[in-house]
Amino acid sequence: MLTSILSLIAVGFLWGATNPFIRKGSNGIQNINTGSKIKNIILEIKLIGSRLGYWIPFLLNQLGSVLYVYTLQSASISVAVPIANSLSFAFTAVVGYLLGEKIPGKNVIIGTMLVTAGMSHPSIPQKIDKTELQKMQMAPILTAVNSFTSGFHIR
Repeated sequence: MLTSILSLIAVGFLWGATNPFIRKGSNGIQNINTGSKIKNIILEIKLIGSRLGYWIPFLLNQLGSVLYVYTLQSASISVAVPIANSLSFAFTAVVGYLLGEKIPGKNVIIGTMLVTAGMSHPSIPQKIDKTELQKMQMAPILTAVNSFTSGFHIR
């Protein structure tokens, strides 16, 4: 269970901390306007494709997604989704603020804290059993991820 909690914190961090860097790395894409949709797409791909400041955070963000799916093997989806997403938002706000972005409003911050506090309530189930996974039709996905990640050792 501690591993699941730490994994969800890592997921929230990887998703949230990379968002401001992805925004920063894609800065200027909104200014592309050649009048042709095809030329715009080509120039946008060229712009994004040439920026390590976009790709490194993007790849770290995707690593967070892989860790998230891996964590779903041991964590309840009803707990994992709100925790990962609220932590992601919190890390986005903090890292964005450190990079000079505007901090979210008071209501958004209070809402994030309430969701996180609510998820830590002891009445929330801590694990999904296999029959519930099969009902949700996630067993094939988790089996595929388990096969893919069997060579990795996450500590």
